[in-house]
Amino acid sequence: MALSKIDAVNFLNGTIPSGNISTASLAAAATGKVLQVVQATTTTEVASTTATYIDAGLSQSITPSSTSNKIMIFCSYVLREDDSGGNAITSIFRGATDLAVNDYGLGRLRSSATDNYVRQTITLLDEPSASTEITYTLKLKGFTVTNQRIHANSSKGSLVLMEIEGWL
Repeated sequence: MALSKIDAVNFLNGTIPSGNISTASLAAAATGKVLQVVQATTTTEVASTTATYIDAGLSQSITPSSTSNKIMIFCSYVLREDDSGGNAITSIFRGATDLAVNDYGLGRLRSSATDNYVRQTITLLDEPSASTEITYTLKLKGFTVTNQRIHANSSKGSLVLMEIEGWL
């Protein structure tokens, strides 16, 4: 069985002698830091009666400092479906790329009542593999064509992007 020597002085002040941890190990452990945060907000209501995505009035750009870094996306908004039996669908786009994996988007309000409201939040980790400016946009469409509204009654919508230093 190996025995460890505890250095009482270093134990009390939190210092780790430099010979005990390699510089490469310290650099690898320092990943996952938040490098930058940007935000966009709106209170402008957007209405749609189409089954194709339209801009929901909320977009923000960010330029990652490395292609290995990731973008954490937080988006919050109020969605309103005016008609019973309708479906309001939202998604986040990176440029022209829909980040949803299916036709149901990243947020959905299926209404069984007239004039239904709900606050929705989308949280997503994107791996764009880019170090040039990227624009993320919230978009809205109807699955069954009725009246959908986003940022309903001038409610505040927000889109927050955080650049996270790459990790394994």
